[in-house]
Amino acid sequence: MVVGALRPGWFPEAWRSDIQVGSLLVASPDEAGGAVSNGYVAAAVPRLMPGTAGPPLSGVEHVKGVFQPKGPLVPGSANMNVGLAFLGSWTATAFIAQLGSQAASKRPATTSAMDLRRGAYYVASTLRDGEAYCVQRTYAHRSRQHILATEFECHNSGDAALKVIVRQMDCTPEFPTVSLAAGGLCPLKVAGGMARTQVASGLPGFICSLTRMLAAETPSLPKAVVAECHTEVPDQGLVFSVPAGGQKTFTLLSARYSSMDSDHDGSSDLVGLAEEAVRLAGQLPVQGLFDEHVAAMDALNMPGIEVTGDLELARVVNASIFALTGAIREDSKWSSAPEGLVSTRYGGHALWDVETWQFPTWLAFWPRMARTCLRYRERLAAMAEANARLPLPYYPEGAQSPHEGLRFPWESAVAGIEQSPGESQDEDHVQGDISWAFQQYWYATGDRAWLQESGFAIIEGIARFYASRVVRWDDDSFHIEHTMGPDEYHSNVTDSAYGNAVAKAALLAAYEIAQDAGRQPNATFKHIADGLVIPYDSKADYHPEYQNYQKGTVIKQADVVLMSYPLEVPMSRSTQRNDLSIYSAAFDPGGVAMTWAIHAISARDIGDEDLAAGYFRHGWSDYAKPPLYSWHEGALGTDGSATQGAPNLVTGAGGLSVFQITVCCDLLVVLLLFAVLCDLNRVIRAC
Repeated sequence: MVVGALRPGWFPEAWRSDIQVGSLLVASPDEAGGAVSNGYVAAAVPRLMPGTAGPPLSGVEHVKGVFQPKGPLVPGSANMNVGLAFLGSWTATAFIAQLGSQAASKRPATTSAMDLRRGAYYVASTLRDGEAYCVQRTYAHRSRQHILATEFECHNSGDAALKVIVRQMDCTPEFPTVSLAAGGLCPLKVAGGMARTQVASGLPGFICSLTRMLAAETPSLPKAVVAECHTEVPDQGLVFSVPAGGQKTFTLLSARYSSMDSDHDGSSDLVGLAEEAVRLAGQLPVQGLFDEHVAAMDALNMPGIEVTGDLELARVVNASIFALTGAIREDSKWSSAPEGLVSTRYGGHALWDVETWQFPTWLAFWPRMARTCLRYRERLAAMAEANARLPLPYYPEGAQSPHEGLRFPWESAVAGIEQSPGESQDEDHVQGDISWAFQQYWYATGDRAWLQESGFAIIEGIARFYASRVVRWDDDSFHIEHTMGPDEYHSNVTDSAYGNAVAKAALLAAYEIAQDAGRQPNATFKHIADGLVIPYDSKADYHPEYQNYQKGTVIKQADVVLMSYPLEVPMSRSTQRNDLSIYSAAFDPGGVAMTWAIHAISARDIGDEDLAAGYFRHGWSDYAKPPLYSWHEGALGTDGSATQGAPNLVTGAGGLSVFQITVCCDLLVVLLLFAVLCDLNRVIRAC
């Protein structure tokens, strides 16, 4: 085992062993904060110590399935552009205002850390190098999904009692750098123009509120409502004393229920449900509530990947698994998003990222989470059928769409309508990506009842869309025109190589799986698949990305190389090698994270272990940013404000964990290729 150098500064001794194995990440002094999520509620947790370095994150919570308007109406419709709703957090913004005689603003910088195994964010504050200290831990309870908790554990080894004051952020200028006022996030007040919050009755010791979104994604949808109850902290703060030689622990709780919840029982009394949740959680002893959460996290982490021999990689893997498992729940009706539930760079919408990059790890280790992802698409199949009948951007005004079957939007939120109008709708490959995920779930689980009840309907519906989308040319070959592949630098092309390859796979799957689903195979699907052209240059022995692609043209991300993995399109080793060589040289240096994982797999497949190892390490060392190893979409440090995307890219975490599934003799063989690419001693624990 490699024991890495610990970051300078004081930290509780109990942290040391977890730091040494990479499951607890100590933040740098200027780290803004961390994020906790249980797949239902997520909170951006500031460091919360006025006077310390670094701007905080703004103390925002997001609830799965709760969206608010984020812009004007979708052109040509009464539908709204929506994004995950911003909900101000009291519980995540509690802080120690005074420790002993020292106010927070006068104390030295504190130490914060992310505990990936236990799913908690810590802020530790000390006097006299540990003689007296408090650790604040914030977590989204894994098994009590509606609960967010902030707990304070204070120790005093001195010879006099220690006074501690805990406060919550308010909407006053007292702490302007950490105020919730920016963006209208203050609870219990009017929140911008997107939602309104009002005080509701609460249990003794708690304050409850009800927030109503002022609009929904479509006129026919009900406006989302969110109830919240949290521990009341008086204006002067909670004051308590830690006896000499003793310790004190207490908890601040909050609970959220929404009208969009999967487990909502139809009751209109959302506040009552939130009250009951905090009441039941409050009946447990402080350590008991946390122990219950940790037990749920331990069960969640029982399958997974354990790395020894490379501490930096261990940190990246642990952070990646933490991000992936915090993005979705097995008991939810909602899918994931490129940034999971902790950022809104892509509005919390479901894109191809979910099925292509995040889904494989869930399928290998948490198949019920994978099933959640599919269930979301199944639920929105009727809207996907309606989408197929809408004209695409290149159609003349007033033209009718000839398409049928299922066409899922490029970006999907609540209703399943397109949240990214414009040329992104040309990215037909998202249909094949969704079909591919459904195919893999069937091959991995052999769940025939699911296939016959709902799974095959999606596979066949997507094949019907492709059958109506292709264009037959005079030589009886089939083509897809006015399209765009994963390389979003080039739109309105003909015959995207990857786009046509994944379309072909979708058509063949609908033909080949039909009998397993108790359906008659549709020969038309196979006929079109056999005639669908995938560009190939026999002279240069490579696949042009699209018709008339010029070698050396810069591309955004892995595209053609995805044909070798995950699609495994038959080709010679020389063609595969040339594809890799040409497109790795054409890849934008500031391009997105997942490309390198695919390049690494392809390099290893052609037998170039050194090249594969280099690609693999480059794929995470430039994108998973220390100290908390959250993934960034762009290699140049882009953080969501620049062109290349999300500051907490769960998709990148999925890209690290890509794998190949083969079903043979009813045995599931899971090959975690990224582990094989490193010269490590590995322990891989199966489900």
